[in-house]
Amino acid sequence: EVMERNEQNWPILWSIAQYIWNSDVEPKKLLSEYCDGYYGKSGSMVIGLLEEMDANSRKMPMFIYGGLVGTQVIMSDKLIATGRKQLAAAIKSSTGKENKRLELFRETFEMFSQTAKTFRVHCRALNLRTSASIAASEKQFKDYEDLWKTKHLATICSPRTLGEIRLLSKAKISEKVEPKRRKVLAGKTSKDKEWLKDLFAFEEIPKSIPNLFPLPEIWKFKLDYKNIGLTAGWEKNAFDDTKGWNSISTWNIFERQGYIRVDGRFWYRLKFKAPNFPAGKKIFLRIGSLDDAGDIYINGKLAHSRKFGESDDWQRSFAFDASKYIIPGKENLIAIRGFDSFGAGGLWRPCALYTD
Repeated sequence: EVMERNEQNWPILWSIAQYIWNSDVEPKKLLSEYCDGYYGKSGSMVIGLLEEMDANSRKMPMFIYGGLVGTQVIMSDKLIATGRKQLAAAIKSSTGKENKRLELFRETFEMFSQTAKTFRVHCRALNLRTSASIAASEKQFKDYEDLWKTKHLATICSPRTLGEIRLLSKAKISEKVEPKRRKVLAGKTSKDKEWLKDLFAFEEIPKSIPNLFPLPEIWKFKLDYKNIGLTAGWEKNAFDDTKGWNSISTWNIFERQGYIRVDGRFWYRLKFKAPNFPAGKKIFLRIGSLDDAGDIYINGKLAHSRKFGESDDWQRSFAFDASKYIIPGKENLIAIRGFDSFGAGGLWRPCALYTD
C-alpha cells in the first residue's frame, strides 16, 4: 500500500516495489510494463516525459525530490511545453479508463508546472526587487491558489506542495536588500579572536598568519534559478554586475538578508584590489564557510571546487593555493557559483587572503 496521491509517482513506486520483489528484472522494463498497461498506447509518451524529468534532476550537484528547487529544475520551460502538447494529443486520441488516467496525469503535470513557474517568478522578484516584479510574484501566488481550488487538486496531489508554496508566499519581498551581519561579529575586525575563529572555523587558528588581507564583507549577490550564470559569463571580470545584483553581507546566510526559504544555485561576486604580496610567496584564499558547496572562480578561471562531502562541510572553513590566479597589486575578481540544497545558504563567515 502506498499513501501517495500524485499520479506521476505511481509508475515509479510500482516499479520500485516490483524490483525489490525481484531484482533480476531490468527496472526500465518494469516501468514500461506499468505505463503500457496503465496508459495504453500512450505509455511510451509518459515514459519519455518521466525520463526527461530524470535527466533534468541530474543537472544539479545535490537533489531533494519534492522540494520547490527540485520541482523547478525538473519542470523546465522546455519540458512544460513538450508535456502539455503531448498530453493534449494523447488525451484527444484515447478513450475509457486510459483517457481518464491521462487526464489525471495531465492535472498533476500542470500542478508541478505551475509550482515551478511560481518559484521562478518569486526568484525573479527577489533578484529585481522592483514593484512590478513583486506584484507579478504576488499575482502568481494567487493564481496558484486558484488552480488548486478550481481543479480540486487536493484529491489527486499532495497538499504538502501547496503548503510549501504558501510558506514561500509569506516571505514578503522588500524593494531593497539590507546587508546584515551576524551579531557575533558586530564591531569585530580581523584583529579580534572571534573574527579569526570564524575565518578558521573548525580549525586551529595559526599562531602567525603572514600578510593577512581580509576581503570586504559586502559582495554582490544574485540567485541563478535558471542556471544561466556560466553561459552569461557571470564569472568573468568584464561582466557588469551593477544591474540586477544586490549587495549582501558575506558574514551571514542570505536567508536572513531578504531571501527567505529560497534554495538552489546562487552567485557571489567581489571586485577588489589585492595588496602587493611579497614575491615568491604562495597566496592562499580562505573561505570561512560556504553552505552547501560551490565553484570558486578568480579572474574568470575556475580556481577551486568545494564539494559537499561531510555533514558539517556547510560550516567548515577551507583554503586553497590561489597563487596562479590572484594578481598582486591589481584589481581582481572572485566569483562563487554556489548551490544550497536546503536550509541556510551562502557565504556566511569572513574570507581572506594570506601567504605562506
